[in-house]
Amino acid sequence: MQETTYKFVGKGAGNFDDVGVPSIGSLPPVNSRCAWLSLCGFLSLLLLGPLLWWLLAAAAGWWRGYEGKHDCQAGYNSWQKSWSDNKKAWCCEKFSRGCTQRPYDCHAGLD
Repeated sequence: MQETTYKFVGKGAGNFDDVGVPSIGSLPPVNSRCAWLSLCGFLSLLLLGPLLWWLLAAAAGWWRGYEGKHDCQAGYNSWQKSWSDNKKAWCCEKFSRGCTQRPYDCHAGLD
């Protein structure tokens, strides 16, 4: 343990530096700038998270095959009975789903 000695130099004379409060464990003390930046980052994630989820949910229709005219995912398990002829033709042309005729097999007879 280090021993400190003091010498009186007069009232109001002398300089000293602020000494940080020891922290728990080996972590350095947290300053206010770090705390504010962490808080702002956390709040921006809370606010931007739902916006990002909404944008991805809106875009999900596009990458699943929905382009506005017909949703070729909806009712696909019973497409023969539930889809209109117009929807069958459109989904067959765009995504090869709901086709009443099988597409031509280029590999047939090559064995």
